[in-house]
This record gives sequence, C-alpha cells and structure tokens, in this order.
Amino acid sequence: MTAILYQKLAGNPRRIKRFLNDMNVRRSIAARRGIELEDEVVAKLMVLEVLLPEQFKVVLSWLRGSELRDRLTVLERIANNAEEAPSETDADGERLSVGAANPDDDELISEAQQPDEPNPPKKAAKATRLKAGTPDNQQTDLADDDEPGRVDAADSSPAATAPDPGFDDDLIRWAKLDPLLAEVNLSPYLHLAASFSGDLLVSDELPQRLRDVAAQLTVTGALGSSAADQQAARVPVEDAATLIRHFARLGRDRIPEQRGAVVAIGRLATAHPSLTAAALKGLKRIPAEDLQVGTAVHIRGLKLEGIDVVIADLASRSSGAAKNALTVNNNVGRR
Repeated sequence: MTAILYQKLAGNPRRIKRFLNDMNVRRSIAARRGIELEDEVVAKLMVLEVLLPEQFKVVLSWLRGSELRDRLTVLERIANNAEEAPSETDADGERLSVGAANPDDDELISEAQQPDEPNPPKKAAKATRLKAGTPDNQQTDLADDDEPGRVDAADSSPAATAPDPGFDDDLIRWAKLDPLLAEVNLSPYLHLAASFSGDLLVSDELPQRLRDVAAQLTVTGALGSSAADQQAARVPVEDAATLIRHFARLGRDRIPEQRGAVVAIGRLATAHPSLTAAALKGLKRIPAEDLQVGTAVHIRGLKLEGIDVVIADLASRSSGAAKNALTVNNNVGRR
C-alpha cells in the first residue's frame, strides 16, 4: 500500500499525513455507527475512495446493483492470478492450472459481465469493459464483429477466451493490495462513505415499477404478512423471477437486509412453485459465515420442495447459533 500512496500523493509528506488523519477520522466515525472493520480494511477502502475516485464510483455501482460480492470475487481472482507464476506440469508433462478453481467462478464471471444475460454478445462485453473504466481506444481481445472468422493472435491462449469483466488497470492494482475484501461485509461502510458525497445508493437493479413491490415483500412481522403474501401471488412470474434474483443478491451482500430478503424469496417461491429451483439456488449462495440466526430460523421453517438440501448445505458450512438454528428441531414448522 505504501507504493500506491507514494505515487498518488506524489510523495508529499503533508498530503500523506492528511490522508492518514482522514483515515483515522473515518475509522472513528464508522466505529460510532457500529461498523466494525479491521484497520487494514478501512485503509484499503480509503485508498480507493480518496486516491481512485472513479474506481470507487464503480465499486459503489456494484453495491447499488447488488452484485458487490460477485464482482469483488472475480476482480480479486484476476488480480491474484496476474501475479502467479506460469502453470507447472505433472509427471506426464501435462500442464496444471495455477491454483484450485472454484466451481462457481465461471458463473461469477458471467454474472459480473452481464447479470441478467447468460450468454452476452461480444458488443455487450465491450460495453461492460467501457463502463468499468477501460479506455475506448485500448487494445482488446475481441474479434471484429464485421469480420466473421477472424481470430486475434492473443485469442489462442486459454485466458484470452475467458469472459472479460472489464476491470481497468488501477482497479486491478488496488485489488492486489492486502487484505482481500470479497468475503468481508463492506455494505455498511460503503453506505457510510457514499453518504458523505450525498449518494444514498438507491438500487438501480430493479425497474422502478418493482421497487415498491420489493419493499412490501420483505415484511417479516405478523402485521402485514398476509398482505405481502397476496402481493407475491399477484406478481407476474417473469417479474417474480427478477425479484428472486434481486433478493438473492441482497441477502448475500447486505447482512442487515438478509432476513427480509430471505422472507421475500420464500414468499415468491411459495406463490410461484415454478421458481422454486431459482429460490433454492439463491438461498444456497448466502455466505454461511454471515448467516444470521433469525434468517436461519426462517429458512428452517420454509415449506419448499428441496429446502432440506439447502438446510443441510448451510448447516455444513455454518457454526454456532446459526448452525444450531438450522439443525435443532429442524422439522418444526415443516412437513
């Protein structure tokens, strides 16, 4: 981190001291708001916010779109792989890939590139790259759409054929700094940081017509639950699928909103059984280490076909009170 501070602040001792003072003030404000983060995490986020403001806006847009964890996971994997040595060979001379691949990595890259389109066209991939901050005149590995069959020389490598999420060099350089952040709950801090510039981070993932509906579906108390259930039943199945994807990301990335998101997913899947598989997939992607007890209790009580598999998966990865909530009397409230 010293190198990037020295470069961005031109080695000016006064500017470096001001940055450190601002960091200490921000850390103190965050602590008073109940936001608990390691000093190293706050320092890395302050580097992004103060020294790389355009890239900070990109990260805020990920949070606004409920895709922060996915994007950071892919970004950090790309940044770390860029520093690793070439792949080795086994006893038979076959090449071995560097590092163990996560089975969800391809899905994460695909979502990071175009969340709602499983197979985005090349032009959409290029547009994503530009949105992330890559200059328009930067050389790319995409073949020219006007020349069918043309393959660039760089495309012959396996890496060149992988989807490119479009992270610019400064963002990749920042991601290389310790510590890794993809598994850290950054949402409360980022909301605090954004508030200083007047950005309230209203989600732009959902169409305007679905935002009020989404708020109604997250009711967790007895009062209003019946109306929320009826609202879920009235939502067209296509909109319900969009809402389930939205709540799955919300439950995964924003711990304070996790229970309401899970309640909404359960309501929508109950009202639209054809979306049960999508609901179960979304529930399984909740990070076990972030699983709240109230969320676990609600998941245990869901009456969805296949929910037992989700409960067993979360229980195998969780611990403490959340694990107990999933495993103790796990048939209560369900048939």
